[in-house]
Amino acid sequence: MEEKRVALLVGPSFFGYNQSIARALLDNGYETRVIDTPAHNPTGLVNRLRIDVGQALGVQRYKDQWRKTFNADLLERARATNPDLFMLIRGEWIDPETFSSIPAKTKLLWFQDSAHRCCAHHLELAKRATAVFVFERLDIPYLVENGVDPDKIRFLPMGYDPETYRDLQSSKEVDVSFVGRMYDERKELIHRLVDELPDTTFEVWGRYVRYKEPRTWALWMRRQMSKRLRQTYRNKNIPPQVTNEVYNRSKIALNIHHSQSQQGCNPRVFEIIGSGTFQICDRNDHVREHVSRDVVQFENYDDLKQKIVTFLADDAQRDEIERHCRAVVGAHTFKARMHEALSSIRCRTE
Repeated sequence: MEEKRVALLVGPSFFGYNQSIARALLDNGYETRVIDTPAHNPTGLVNRLRIDVGQALGVQRYKDQWRKTFNADLLERARATNPDLFMLIRGEWIDPETFSSIPAKTKLLWFQDSAHRCCAHHLELAKRATAVFVFERLDIPYLVENGVDPDKIRFLPMGYDPETYRDLQSSKEVDVSFVGRMYDERKELIHRLVDELPDTTFEVWGRYVRYKEPRTWALWMRRQMSKRLRQTYRNKNIPPQVTNEVYNRSKIALNIHHSQSQQGCNPRVFEIIGSGTFQICDRNDHVREHVSRDVVQFENYDDLKQKIVTFLADDAQRDEIERHCRAVVGAHTFKARMHEALSSIRCRTE
């Protein structure tokens, strides 16, 4: 009997992606242990007070202490696991020395954001990895120019988990939904749509009030005075299963990329299609050329507004476009991504 291979996966506790990738690695022959890192700063009231307030006052030592303890614990757990494969996602909480000391023959680094946004020491991690996978194609020349071996860099976009994002055959009770972080470019578009399409029902999920940004309090105060705005803006982050439910009850799911996505795309592209929902996303050449030309894209606010009005009035056309997109999304699962990543490693090392 073939001995089971073991993988250790370390990545940010964000939207269940670690667990989806662990299932994909299992499907590719690796029993996988997962260690979550903070998506931003460590959770817990004490940590938030010590680290956030400390940083605001220019005091870094509390964050440094947490980081030092985490790296020591990670190395101890890695030695106990003795993995065949170590996969690090993003890497902001892992010191390069810790990465080098992990007892695994194969060490993979996956930048699930543009490398610039992942961590200050991303170049050191990339140089020490067996292979580096990038979310954005433009990161490849950047990494090469900064001394990373070009032979070990591969473009690997994120994917989706079909166990989570699937068609629930729900009734379409909401006209337009959006799930995600409320970056400024997203806020501007969504606020205008909500104001200028008063007869359209919206659900906007994502925490938009941040205690460190007083300007975000204004929307919360405005929201309290309007029943429609209270029903529209849900100041709450939701887990993947609930996100799938939101998409399933929506006629249109809106997808607006972060400005980093120049030659790549976010995982929402695949998740919305997987849920069986019609999608409108901002213009993205990667989606058009490498996912599906059937994904409806908008050029600017006026184009988006018109497309929402047009497609809300045509159920049959929405359904037809969604079926065409669904026919190709199976190639973009996390299982397929892990197969591609592991195959590239075998080709390079054999």
